[in-house]
Amino acid sequence: HLHGGGYVVGSPLLAQAWAASLVAATGATVVLPDYRLAPEHPFPAALDDAAAVWQELSSAIDPARIVLSGDSAGAGLALALIARLRDAHAALPAGLVLISPWLDLTANRRTDHELARRDPMLTAGWLERSADAYGAGTALSHPGISPLLGSQAGLPPVLVQSGADDILVPDSLRLARAVDDAGGEITLSIGNRLWHDFPLQAGMLESADRAVRQAGAFVVRVTADATNAAAPVDPVR
Repeated sequence: HLHGGGYVVGSPLLAQAWAASLVAATGATVVLPDYRLAPEHPFPAALDDAAAVWQELSSAIDPARIVLSGDSAGAGLALALIARLRDAHAALPAGLVLISPWLDLTANRRTDHELARRDPMLTAGWLERSADAYGAGTALSHPGISPLLGSQAGLPPVLVQSGADDILVPDSLRLARAVDDAGGEITLSIGNRLWHDFPLQAGMLESADRAVRQAGAFVVRVTADATNAAAPVDPVR
């Protein structure tokens, strides 16, 4: 699971409560890696770090037993990593969980004034400054920075969870349409009157606990599906 923070702040500690709840729901091991942050380390440092962690994990564990996840900027990083792996014809994880994903750093978040007003967590100005720090001269339309602007073909099953009052919820809606158009499998869950990254408040908010249970069921299903698909079939006798 890749943590959020706009590529400029944050640490794995932000997702500890969510991770603990997911462990309780699934029995899985949750890895919370750190990655370098802008402005000291702009793109592609975070993506390179995420790729290095993936390489280490997938060399020791069958990728069909791994689900990649992230929240906010970390969700964008997770989708960018999936695209890098796909384009390199590398093995992909069994599934992808994206929580309140930030997927298009070029989008103008000021145009929907009502949505911007409702989100208690993020502001358009902070997102703009974070995007500029992360890009640091690289075009924000680069698909490694804004993976929503790249191809959504060939993705593993995806679960997206967001809140209706999340300033970034348009990215979740656009991703769902793009994956569906590309013939992929995606489940979109939008919580009414809920805010950015609400699932991370697991243990304190019933809606967050339900989101974790949904994510846990997704993890169990996709890893079982991938394992069963890879199992040899006994010949008919």
